[in-house]
Amino acid sequence: MQQNQTADPQQVKSYLDQAIQAIDGGNNTQALQQLELAEEQLESLTGAESAEDGDEDEEEEGKEGSGEVDD
Repeated sequence: MQQNQTADPQQVKSYLDQAIQAIDGGNNTQALQQLELAEEQLESLTGAESAEDGDEDEEEEGKEGSGEVDD
């Protein structure tokens, strides 16, 4: 991340727009790079790091018990 740039919500939007365009074009690698850049900008704006692993674990736990009923 470039330390001399200030965080800008418009830059986050630009990165996300570019990620969507990359996905539409089938370029998942470019999309991932743009998402990572957007994440860095968001972290700068909020002053917090994302909790990638924690969010995924919670989603999986919620799926395990859904739809099953014990008689």
